[in-house]
Amino acid sequence: MVSMAKCCKHCGSAVPPKHTRSLYCSDECRRAVRLARQGYTGCGYEKECSQCGKQFTARTKVDKWCSNECMNANRRSRYVPKEAKPQKPCEVCGELFTPRWADRSKYCSKKCSRMRENENRDYKKEYRKHNPQQEVGCVVCGKAILKTNSQKTCSLKCRKVNNRSNQRKWKKAKLSEDMVFYMVEKVRKRISHNKLRISKGAIPRGAMRHLNYTIQDLLDYWIATDWPNGLPEDWHDGKKWHIDHINSTYDELLSKEDITMEDVIHHNRMENLRLVPALENMQKGRKSGVDWRVANEG
Repeated sequence: MVSMAKCCKHCGSAVPPKHTRSLYCSDECRRAVRLARQGYTGCGYEKECSQCGKQFTARTKVDKWCSNECMNANRRSRYVPKEAKPQKPCEVCGELFTPRWADRSKYCSKKCSRMRENENRDYKKEYRKHNPQQEVGCVVCGKAILKTNSQKTCSLKCRKVNNRSNQRKWKKAKLSEDMVFYMVEKVRKRISHNKLRISKGAIPRGAMRHLNYTIQDLLDYWIATDWPNGLPEDWHDGKKWHIDHINSTYDELLSKEDITMEDVIHHNRMENLRLVPALENMQKGRKSGVDWRVANEG
């Protein structure tokens, strides 16, 4: 049986045998048919203007209008005017004006705005003339300073001293009121004090008062688990190295309703303590876990 050759639907030529499913013999015929369907005449596309209905030759397929006049007329027909903003009186001259921002605009012009600024400036000068600032003493060193709403110290150094004093007062009041805070601080101070004594070469004196291990046991445990090459030279410096609780105080103690001394001792067990840089401990905050960064991202 002899197979009939397929003819191109555009030019009538035979379609190559390898393209059995093709309708056209080449890409040129296929492109010519597509452009003819879209109205392409060789110089452009034959279209009808969507504004006046006139036939015109468009340069691109997306053109809709025959001229700029029809385009502008179509744009004007679709324009919807905005609602007029309510007017309000100027606070200086009383003239009505349309505010740019209904809540914040108070003046009709820059001239009125400057007039109000000058009035306020003159009022402040008169007020200071009749009510001069009083001199008060710094709460730390007693140096005379001008009284303001919040300033109580004369310098940054005195402010730091005052802040530390306020922190000590707050901590003292907290220790007398909150028994849980008192127990936690008592154990924490005991560990820090023994760590400092060991760093100065003092001989450890038996077990710590509330815990079932000595500070030397804690140091040996750190070396065995986290510091196989030995502790850092400045490990005793509390400003550079902190004792961190792997399971935070917030998760183990503060989240419970009734806390006993046994809970505090269990929270300060040797397996729950580790020596970390101070910056890392401050970044960790009250998060739990050794890989607290990964847990926080998840």
